Amino acid sequence: MAHDAASRAADAILDVLSGPLDECRHALHEGNPERANLALSLVADQLRRIRRDLREEGHPAEESPGDLPG
Repeated sequence: MAHDAASRAADAILDVLSGPLDECRHALHEGNPERANLALSLVADQLRRIRRDLREEGHPAEESPGDLPG
């Protein structure tokens, strides 16, 4: 069960890296800070969702002092 949750979390993180985080990189390269900011907001939302899903499955993610609220 823990392996399934970790596997799903890893897949979700890969989606973040290949999706909105990559979009942010492209936007910054093109000099479009508004689009980069939107992409970073999507990254933050997706990471919060991953953390929430792990908590709901009984695997609390470790929090650090720099964690985003949510």
